[in-house]
Amino acid sequence: MWCAVTLLFSSRHPVRNALLALVLASMSEGLKCLHTPALDHFRSNALGSFLLGHHFALTNIGVYALAILATAYGAGCWERRTPRNTTPPPAL
Repeated sequence: MWCAVTLLFSSRHPVRNALLALVLASMSEGLKCLHTPALDHFRSNALGSFLLGHHFALTNIGVYALAILATAYGAGCWERRTPRNTTPPPAL
């Protein structure tokens, strides 16, 4: 989720991307509690089962949060270590 949010909103601060990714991951986990005929039909095939899942687990949200925060922290560290060179490379 964090990668998708960061690809869509690359100009945002990593903390904002992490919070948005956490909200979206929580919403996708909460979608497992919603049962409609259309969603249940989509969940009955392999792709729907993979994308939406069947059973809600609060621990999954905690794992999502840890993974998103660790990735955002790693991205922040990477940004601080990567030098920003604003001059173009010399032409050969």
